[in-house]
Amino acid sequence: MLSPRATTAFAFLTAVSFSASTSAPTPLYHVYQQAMALSPLTITLVFASYAFAMLASFLTIARLSDFVGRSRVDRRAPVAGRDLPRALG
Repeated sequence: MLSPRATTAFAFLTAVSFSASTSAPTPLYHVYQQAMALSPLTITLVFASYAFAMLASFLTIARLSDFVGRSRVDRRAPVAGRDLPRALG
């Protein structure tokens, strides 16, 4: 069992890593804009759709984990991440 201080530190580091990873594609938007001759409005719409998709997925997964339990969601998340692109593609 972790101490309250260690639990708080772990939660903080997890939140920081999630925040950093969700903004990882942002520097690439400028490269995409130049390579595909996209307008600033298009880049804004791409960024906004990405941000809304991330928000929707976080809210959905959070409610799902509250409903079925965090450990069950944690065990199945890597499988879903692996299989979902194949199912959609």
